[in-house]
Amino acid sequence: MSPFFPLDLLEMMEPRADLDRSSKALDPRSLTDTPYTDPNGNVILFSSAGQPWYYGWGFNLPRGQALLDKWNQIPDSTDILLTHCPPLGFLDWVPRKMQRVGCMELLNTVQRRVQPKLHVFGHIHEGYGMMTDGTTTFVNASACTVNFQPMNAPIVFDLPNPRSS
Repeated sequence: MSPFFPLDLLEMMEPRADLDRSSKALDPRSLTDTPYTDPNGNVILFSSAGQPWYYGWGFNLPRGQALLDKWNQIPDSTDILLTHCPPLGFLDWVPRKMQRVGCMELLNTVQRRVQPKLHVFGHIHEGYGMMTDGTTTFVNASACTVNFQPMNAPIVFDLPNPRSS
């Protein structure tokens, strides 16, 4: 059993012959740019990779239109947003560079259009923690420290009630 994931999550990610292969929810390769909906079709969670270019890491896109096109895929009705990178100004400070490295296009998408109740991300290990802008709770859930040591405790929170339809 992994020290980082509960057994039931790992089991969900394992291929199983008794499950319908058309179900995206059980295929870890489909966990990006994917809306997860409730029985009424309301978007509960949307996950998306993508980040402004950062030292040749994965998911890099040029700042500007390419990132805006990526974030425009996020449905307006999303309650919980899961991205790789933080929005600009939220848990994105990198002391060694003395600058914020979050995504301006993601910030505008989150605050001006989507306004999810919860936005969870990682990427900037130094930004580990939680904060809010009064509408959205932002969680940088980086498991590792800036030195890539898996020492940050899990962040536990209560989910807000779904939006009323």
